[in-house]
Amino acid sequence: MTTNNYIFVAVMIVIMFVFHNFVKYRIKKYQQREQYFISEGHDFNAIILSMSKTVIFFNNNPVVEMKLRIEDVITNKTWLVEAHKETIMLITIDAWQVGNKYQAKTDEEEKKIVFVRDGNDRPLLSQ
Repeated sequence: MTTNNYIFVAVMIVIMFVFHNFVKYRIKKYQQREQYFISEGHDFNAIILSMSKTVIFFNNNPVVEMKLRIEDVITNKTWLVEAHKETIMLITIDAWQVGNKYQAKTDEEEKKIVFVRDGNDRPLLSQ
């Protein structure tokens, strides 16, 4: 191997290392933000009006697009969300049913919706 090949391999290893750490940082930050919404967010109920599978898979789990009706527990205000995308584990897909009312949390601006899930990643039904 020539010196140029060694330099190329070393540069590629450094690029892969930097990219790996960047992705790991972004995933960790996303998980922390989701945990913050679940612990500090506003309580809502989410009724699934329709579900359709997209062509996107994340870690071999399908991304499902849902149409939701969101109900504020405190003020009884409702609104529709036309296109909410949720990554659902394949083994829990039977727990997501059209017409069911689930517990959800949202931020102060009511733009980010997070479903509250149990330890098995199944959504919690609302009363």
